[in-house]
Amino acid sequence: MNLLAQVLVHVDASERSVARVRFARALAATQGAGVTAVYGVMPLSMAVNADVLDGGSLMPSLVDLDVEQCRRARLRVEDASVGPGPAVAWLADETASPHRVMVRAAWAADLLVMSPRDEADPTAGLVPADLLSSTLVHAGRPVLVLPAGSEATAPPAPRRLMLAWKPTREAARALAATLPWLTVLERIDLVAEPAAGIGEPGWPGPVQLEHWLRGHGFAGTLVLHRLAPHVPAEAGDRLQELAARAGAQWLVMGCYGHSRPREWLFGGATRSVLRQPGLPVLMVH
Repeated sequence: MNLLAQVLVHVDASERSVARVRFARALAATQGAGVTAVYGVMPLSMAVNADVLDGGSLMPSLVDLDVEQCRRARLRVEDASVGPGPAVAWLADETASPHRVMVRAAWAADLLVMSPRDEADPTAGLVPADLLSSTLVHAGRPVLVLPAGSEATAPPAPRRLMLAWKPTREAARALAATLPWLTVLERIDLVAEPAAGIGEPGWPGPVQLEHWLRGHGFAGTLVLHRLAPHVPAEAGDRLQELAARAGAQWLVMGCYGHSRPREWLFGGATRSVLRQPGLPVLMVH
């Protein structure tokens, strides 16, 4: 039984969308999964208050620009779908915000593939600055965050993971998100943060985690690291430094934060990793 049946990938009209879709197809192929490209760009006709621009007479022009932007994004997806691999379905709803489109699509998927917004690339269109963060908070699904420019080189079937652990529901969900890859992993570097409860009866620590991993088919090497106390922002940087030294190909961690209307608030470690991920990061809120 394949543990991934449906992979979603966020697309826009930029060249990076091509690499992102190709990565999603390669990942899906290792799991026998399907792929859906979700167009996540804010329509100009929604973002601009056309009523105050020449009495609304510019609205048809804005709609035309939106249609052209969407057409170019779909052509990007078609370019990325050439060659062996699963077909890519297309999902776009130009009457809804990208936030709603991404989250609603995620509820019928197993994994999302996204990248931080590239503010230097105007060809992407109006990708909301908070699209990644809001999707992480509300999707209820794991999100694989690819660093800018790594889409073409990131491994779709990692052999080495670094897992950041502390006894929280977010970390437990991130642990469960590794299930599709456990049987092929050669090494897991487990980073345990000293915290109240670890080692106490009923609180899972490294011993219990190893038992869970082995029970789900992990036969590789498990290496334990203790993360010294840091302020939260430094913890994120420290995790990425450890991952680089250990040769980890992906970092797996819980996403810590909460939402308020029109605002997404993250803890320091989550915020620092999302701001500048140095390797693919599998995150779950």
